[in-house]
Amino acid sequence: MSKSIQLYHKLPYFLKQLICSYEGKKIQKRRYDDSFLQLLKKYNERTTISKEDLYQFRDESLIKFIHYAIDNIPFYKKYNKNDFKTFEDLSKLPLLTKETVHNNIEQFKSASYSQSDCITSHTSGTTGAGLVFPVSKVAEKHQWAVWWRYRNNLGIKFKTKCGIFTGQPILNPTEKNPPFWILNNANNEIIFSGYHLHVNNIAHYINAINKYKIEWLHGYPSNLALLAKLMSEANLNINHKIKIITTGAESLLMYQKNLIESQFQTTVYNHYGLAEAVVNISECKNGNLHVDEDFSAVELQHLEGNRYKIIGTNYHNSAFPLLRYDTGDIATIENEKLSCSCSYHCRIVTSIDGRKEDYIYLSDNVPIGRLDHLFKDLVHVKQAQIYQKEIGKMEIRIVKDTLYSNADEKKLISEINMRMGSKIEFKILYLDEIKKISRGKFRFILSDVKNNNIKEMAENY
Repeated sequence: MSKSIQLYHKLPYFLKQLICSYEGKKIQKRRYDDSFLQLLKKYNERTTISKEDLYQFRDESLIKFIHYAIDNIPFYKKYNKNDFKTFEDLSKLPLLTKETVHNNIEQFKSASYSQSDCITSHTSGTTGAGLVFPVSKVAEKHQWAVWWRYRNNLGIKFKTKCGIFTGQPILNPTEKNPPFWILNNANNEIIFSGYHLHVNNIAHYINAINKYKIEWLHGYPSNLALLAKLMSEANLNINHKIKIITTGAESLLMYQKNLIESQFQTTVYNHYGLAEAVVNISECKNGNLHVDEDFSAVELQHLEGNRYKIIGTNYHNSAFPLLRYDTGDIATIENEKLSCSCSYHCRIVTSIDGRKEDYIYLSDNVPIGRLDHLFKDLVHVKQAQIYQKEIGKMEIRIVKDTLYSNADEKKLISEINMRMGSKIEFKILYLDEIKKISRGKFRFILSDVKNNNIKEMAENY
């Protein structure tokens, strides 16, 4: 655990809240300036242009970016710009894996960008391997512009009060007394702890949602489904209308969607995006998942039946271009000719697989999902998997690279302690290889815990 986090956890609650709002204001100032508003306006305008104009914009942006990469990025300088004139010419480039990028990290960086021109992004992904890379501040605005277009189209406004249910360690996991949330006044957000969401605490969560008149809930499907289930079991109610719920970072499973919508009496909308910003897929009001063609160039490479590999090329992050990046995720397309009355002329996918995760149960029976963030800064881990056989215990399986050291292990242990404290017993096992399940698919979390409440929820819905 870093010294700054250790200090933060020792602070009184009101100072934590001040720090959160201060950091929120800094982020808001960086992201949402006049140039962002201009980008958002252009993204909104492109939702109604013709299919031909939309794909022309995509192709022109793509080719311009490929040429830039060949001129400025060491990894791509061996290619000839004249070979890239259309979207189809992308196939002349090799597929990029996270491992390739990780092993050649300096080869993807542009010398034209200084540290002050960028933010640092972290990703772990379904394999658990970490990647840390620069994102230009312009590219960050593009990503938030396409996300806010999605939100605006669903009726969400900048000042809509939001309750966030993700995996941020805003409080010490050993904290036993409410509040189990932090106010980010700068962004009109209430950030709830996913590590204290338990039957003994659920009343505090619902009281906070009622007190702050939260209209919009956003977060991991696993957290929101658990919130709905605990709320139902405790016979608690929201005393105002939750207008909308949005999810991301995990696959939204049908039983989760049904459970959340049934409990909150509102529609749940899903979104798919990555820190690498090579693909963005947004659900519209009609319930269709649209590929945001004007944000990146997305290839849906056929595998078998109605399953397609998702490959993306970002054309905004000039500080760290990624061309033909294999996300490791799979899209299902049941009808390639499906169109939508929302007027956005782009491809539609039925669902996205590849990030469906189980839960890990802490010693007090609290289920925790989306644990890949434990590894997001561990760049010397090739692959990681969490296995649970008994409640309150877990085994962490790691395939390390040659630079992995005791410092990396200490960092991992610190992350586990910071997020789960004394509520979990764990051991770290180093392997040469982690086995995959059927169809060569990797499972980040494997659980043999019996009487799994989440499995019971799935059977009931």
